[in-house]
Amino acid sequence: MFRALLLPALLAFTLAHAQPDTLRVLFLGNSYTAANNLPAQVAGLAASAGHVLVHQAVTPGGHTLDGHSTNPTSLGLIMQGGWDYVVLQEQSQLPTIPYYQVNSMYPGARRLQDSIHLYDPCANVLFYLTWGRRFGGMQCDGGNVHCSPDFMDFGHMQDSLTAAYLGIANELNAQVAPVGEAWRHALQDTTLVLHTADNSHPNVAGTYLAACTFHAALWDESSVGLSYDPGLPAAQRAALQASADAVVFDPDAEWGLELDRPVAGFSYVVNGGTVEVTDTSLAPATSTYTWDFGDGGTAIGPTATHTYSGTGTYTVSLVVSACGRMDTVMQEVAITTLGLAEREGLSEMLPAVVFTDVLPAEAQEAVRAELLTVEGRVVASTRLRPGRNTWSPGSDLPAALYTLRTLTANGAVERWQRVVKER
Repeated sequence: MFRALLLPALLAFTLAHAQPDTLRVLFLGNSYTAANNLPAQVAGLAASAGHVLVHQAVTPGGHTLDGHSTNPTSLGLIMQGGWDYVVLQEQSQLPTIPYYQVNSMYPGARRLQDSIHLYDPCANVLFYLTWGRRFGGMQCDGGNVHCSPDFMDFGHMQDSLTAAYLGIANELNAQVAPVGEAWRHALQDTTLVLHTADNSHPNVAGTYLAACTFHAALWDESSVGLSYDPGLPAAQRAALQASADAVVFDPDAEWGLELDRPVAGFSYVVNGGTVEVTDTSLAPATSTYTWDFGDGGTAIGPTATHTYSGTGTYTVSLVVSACGRMDTVMQEVAITTLGLAEREGLSEMLPAVVFTDVLPAEAQEAVRAELLTVEGRVVASTRLRPGRNTWSPGSDLPAALYTLRTLTANGAVERWQRVVKER
């Protein structure tokens, strides 16, 4: 049959992704991680949400990322592999001291990431963004040789810490658990104290807030309402949960927490009976791409081309997979015509085709009807007189794109119509 050309329709939707119920996390830090057993608190929140956190930690006092990059225990656990996340926490002052940021923190982080991905390319590096001293102040090394600026207060020092962690996370395409920023948010309540008496380490509430931040970062879900209790009043737990959520899920923040969670998407172009698809997903570089064109045809890779054998509406789907996580997007693609390029070489003879309503009912004189290829070659023609309003060009025409043209007796073009002959 012949059909006039129509515009394609599109309908797209995605299938949500979810984190697994069990995560394996290695914590590499120091006393800020060890205080009040942060990993155990994260595990407690996970359990109250129906998840399982399998964790190990290496937390010598005052240890640096540079130190962890050569620490046999840290490296031995990294070599075991199988970690979903490796949490990196720098010594609390070094990120604010320019000399140590450039010569210790950043090189140590790079070496650790290289080691982590050497033994497990799918492991995610998650930086533990810590908090500032309660009253700020200048931070120096033991000999007062290299120092930070003299910070006016907690917020001033937090600015420096956040900038340092985001700088290396962006360089390494890594993620950030924004604990220090959650502290800043919670401390808008000026009656709240999160530091211990040394004005540096966290009290139980400070560690609980850190755990809520990690919960939201690791599982991409709120900690609000979770029942795990480290010994704090319910109202305080609720306020700290809300602060963690406000920071982690801030739509304007750039913590990179989506980097391990592919978000599928694609664009397409239809040309006759052929569709060209191009991946537009937000996904890790290690992702794989699987296409299903809805007619039994499949392909892999970020781009693909597929030719359909018939017109119709097809559901094209893309599955993006990255290290055990996946996301799917589907779009309805309308194939309304099979172009000449797709039909050249077909030897199958198709049934006779009949045009109706070729000659306008009010026509008073004969017209000439012609069928042309896309190149302009006339492949069939006839003369129609008033009262004869149908035309069958014959069954020997291959399926292709044509133009139906009618001309008046003096040769003037009366009508153009693009048509397609289908199976």
